[in-house]
Amino acid sequence: MTRILLTIGPQGAGKSTFCESLMAEKIDGVAYASRDRFLTGRYGSEAWNPYSGAMQEGLKYFWQHVAQLASEHRVVLLECFCIDQRHFSDLQCGISLANNWSYTQLTYEALWFHTPNHVCAEWYVSREYKAPQTEQVRNLSIAFARNASRMFRRSASGILWNFETVWHIDPRQLPLFSYSEILGLRV
Repeated sequence: MTRILLTIGPQGAGKSTFCESLMAEKIDGVAYASRDRFLTGRYGSEAWNPYSGAMQEGLKYFWQHVAQLASEHRVVLLECFCIDQRHFSDLQCGISLANNWSYTQLTYEALWFHTPNHVCAEWYVSREYKAPQTEQVRNLSIAFARNASRMFRRSASGILWNFETVWHIDPRQLPLFSYSEILGLRV
């Protein structure tokens, strides 16, 4: 049986930082997959063009990749952006595909990031790959991140009940518990 741990939360919640920190521990039996990095690596900027079809096609390949990782590891840490019911519907389709392609039984757990709206906004705009930080761009980015965070909080209860386990994470307070506790593995 392979455990799939999905990071759930809006942009700027600390999901990428958490995953990178966990993977830096180099724990045996743990694989990592980032939906956004996979799609960007495969399609470049076309992955984010809603008219290209790259996202839809790419998600199929991504979930095949997850199923392959699941056949080789005990835990797969899956970094996803999931803020509303539409994103969760995409996630459910992916889970169904991974279940069909996997040679092992998969269980799904959520790593739910409880990051306050204002912290999400600040972390989101502080990323180095964002556009130049004019005052106008910064204000729009903060407004976007706060809105995404609010959308997530409104839809979270409808999303989270579908997981076998939900880990509540406030990345400002890490390490609240050890990675080995979440992973259920010896480090």
